[in-house]
Amino acid sequence: MAEILGVGACALDMIAKIKHFPEPDEKVDAESYVYLPGGVTGNYITGVARLGIPAGFVGAIGNDSAGETLLQDFEKERVDTSLLQIKDDSSSAVNFIMVTGSGERVIIQSPYMIKTRLKVPEDIDLRLIKGAKLIHTTAIHKDVSEYIIKASKKDNPDIIISFDLEKQVAVQYGYDEIEKFLDLVDILIPQRLGIMELTGKHDPTVAAKILLGKKPNIKIIAVTLGSDGCVISTRNGDKIEQKTYPAYNIKPIDTTGAGDAFNAAFSVGYLKDWDLDKIANFANAAGALNCLKVGARTGMTSMENVLKFMKENNNNKKNNNHKHL
Repeated sequence: MAEILGVGACALDMIAKIKHFPEPDEKVDAESYVYLPGGVTGNYITGVARLGIPAGFVGAIGNDSAGETLLQDFEKERVDTSLLQIKDDSSSAVNFIMVTGSGERVIIQSPYMIKTRLKVPEDIDLRLIKGAKLIHTTAIHKDVSEYIIKASKKDNPDIIISFDLEKQVAVQYGYDEIEKFLDLVDILIPQRLGIMELTGKHDPTVAAKILLGKKPNIKIIAVTLGSDGCVISTRNGDKIEQKTYPAYNIKPIDTTGAGDAFNAAFSVGYLKDWDLDKIANFANAAGALNCLKVGARTGMTSMENVLKFMKENNNNKKNNNHKHL
């Protein structure tokens, strides 16, 4: 039985390595390209499985070769696919990703990330979600996430709900809908652009403080800042405390999936009841390691390897002093 469930989408990524991003009407040659499993929630739950926690994916794929590749990869990673539906009337998502020599990337997301989805309630056997300790979602299919989360909380009020807020989801649903969804959330792990889009604030620390003030149910907001690490916001009585954790110094090869690796490690550390300092540094380390190989999941690794990396790189951070805000 899965302890952590990821509710969302997965995709097959076609990753092209290029020297620079093309300008309008410019043609650039790819130095190489490869097809690898991806998709935010698929990446997240694979990261959880590699860190040694029983994991399950909740979502849909098409009945095609891309879907077969994605299913086989989940099975190889020992991810529970009991709540994965294969749709005969849809296609699996195939995303196009361009990566430069410095590791920067742009992603063109398939329309089937939205179109290939579970139907509520007929595609969801609620008996299969029992026993989960944490549910993580991007809310890309918000109705699916809401249905599963509400049913899970009814069965187990102590279940932890984690929400990875991306900019495109904030744009897709708008402030009012996301604001209501936040009432279901215990841990908010937004991208910097996601929380800025939602609140209209250009400073993610200000945005996090606003949301914590409005939503007493949210225990933690962990904003991922890319190469700047992360900032963690918590509530201490009536006071909101914020602390930044610097990223590890690395030379990235591909930053695709770094946030997903971070989120997976954060969930695992939280379930293990580690202190926030250890959780944040563990998540930063997992994200850094995933940047050292091409592909959204290729650099995801075991807990032993992440802890080893932390020990060996404790003094190899962009700023060795935590910043209190």
